[in-house]
Amino acid sequence: MTIEDFRKSIEGEQLVYNKEDAVVYKIEKKTYNDLHGWRRDHMFFYFVDDKLNSMDKGEKAVDYRIRID
Repeated sequence: MTIEDFRKSIEGEQLVYNKEDAVVYKIEKKTYNDLHGWRRDHMFFYFVDDKLNSMDKGEKAVDYRIRID
């Protein structure tokens, strides 16, 4: 998928990074869960040389914590 195709098919995209050969967009979606109420989910879309390269939630391994009780 190219950046142009992505922007045509997705509404509300936010440009978060733009360099010569790499572009990153963020999509936020508000969802409702009966148990917890409203929450915001997000996804990042990574483009390299105008082609979609990967997608993730923007979390790194160092963001996770292990709790031992």
